Amino acid sequence: MVDTVDLEELSADELGELITRATSVKSDKEYVAQFASMVSLYLVEYRRVCGASGHEDGAPWEAPSPDDLLTWYTLDERVSFEGRDYVSCAPFNTYPPDTPGAWKPAD
Repeated sequence: MVDTVDLEELSADELGELITRATSVKSDKEYVAQFASMVSLYLVEYRRVCGASGHEDGAPWEAPSPDDLLTWYTLDERVSFEGRDYVSCAPFNTYPPDTPGAWKPAD
């Protein structure tokens, strides 16, 4: 839930603090998104170097092995699960497709 703030009621110092905090939060979120993208690229490159092809597009989801990165799903990989198709929303995805935020229904 988002709290609303009447900016007109804030002092200049309070507005400055709000801007500083908002900028910091925005920066943190951008860093996390950029890091997640890089992690996905590293997994794809790791698979290439190892000669592994990843998962077949649309194949049934199989639980990844915790100690084998080659079994983990990358960003945008497609699987079928319980009669529906899903697309991975996370790099190094080890969650089942019914996990909110980790997968989304395929179009």
